[in-house]
Amino acid sequence: MKKIVIVASSIYYLGDGYKTRIDTEIERLNRLYDITLFIPKFKDKCIEFPQNITIEEYPTNYHGRFHFLYNNYSFFKRLNILLKKYGECIVIGESLVPAIKTYRISKNYNCKFVFDCHGTEPSEFKLNNPGIKGSLLFILLRWLEKKVVKNSDLIVTVTKKQFDYFKVQKDNVVFPMMPTERFLSHISYREEIRNKLDINDDELVFVYSGQNQKWQMCEEICDLYRKIRQQQTDTRLLILTGCVDYFEELVQKKEIENAVVLSVPYEEMPRYLDACDYGFCIRNSSIINQFASPTKVLEYVSRNVSPILSDYVGDFSLILPKEDLAYVVSDSPIPRFKKNEGYMGTEYVKKMNKIMSDDYKKAIKSLES
Repeated sequence: MKKIVIVASSIYYLGDGYKTRIDTEIERLNRLYDITLFIPKFKDKCIEFPQNITIEEYPTNYHGRFHFLYNNYSFFKRLNILLKKYGECIVIGESLVPAIKTYRISKNYNCKFVFDCHGTEPSEFKLNNPGIKGSLLFILLRWLEKKVVKNSDLIVTVTKKQFDYFKVQKDNVVFPMMPTERFLSHISYREEIRNKLDINDDELVFVYSGQNQKWQMCEEICDLYRKIRQQQTDTRLLILTGCVDYFEELVQKKEIENAVVLSVPYEEMPRYLDACDYGFCIRNSSIINQFASPTKVLEYVSRNVSPILSDYVGDFSLILPKEDLAYVVSDSPIPRFKKNEGYMGTEYVKKMNKIMSDDYKKAIKSLES
């Protein structure tokens, strides 16, 4: 089996975490397999992938997150044609919704099926859709999730906690949301960006990279930074986001001094992180967050930005502090932060990247037998 078909859902823009996941998988499997990416066709979207990847599209009229549940005919027709042409291959269902549609048809063609699970999507859907409808769909999606898990040849999760939640005896590999190759460069742009933003050498820069969804706890991050600045005035808050208007209003509302809000292309993100010292990623105690692997955490670490975490950021809240690579917020007084002299984040991520990548490739390779 030298062919892999990655069945994906909506991918909206270059910096989307879902797109990043597929990018990292392609980077690791590209030299071992011929890869086809099966995605919905969006006339108004420009999606960049490596030139040697085959892109197979199917038409869709519904552009929402759960469009797979609405476009059965075109999806099944195109995927049937594709798998019939390729014969036996390895099919990767990228998250739950594509997996629901894919696992059974994969078995019809004697394909090995991989469920790449990014978190607990039934719970996410219930959170975003309160009320009776959300509760009923949660029950349905949870039932379908169990079916997918039961019929998978390999389960890939982003955290150990996620796999333990399934309570099954299955082949599993933990493959966190790793940074793409652009974050693993040796080149540092710290001086260039700090000069561009007029940041002096003595200032500590605290960064938040992300959007303004409720679960990202943006107001709590701003409140935490205010406490830090009350005891350390030689600091600056840098917010890298596509939601510039929202964060400019929030910064003004919180009366935060010395804050900079920027919209930065995703490919430029490593350069701006180089100018920073600490990065925020705060989550509450929900099951969603405990199973998650936020992309930004290891993106921070890979550019020698020390994450400031809550207790509930997936496996990271437990693993990174043990390596002296992150600070976990607690009820104790906030410490006085200092420059990360000798911080080994980049080397840690490169080492972790190799171990996790080798484990992932080995697990996929085992499906050929």
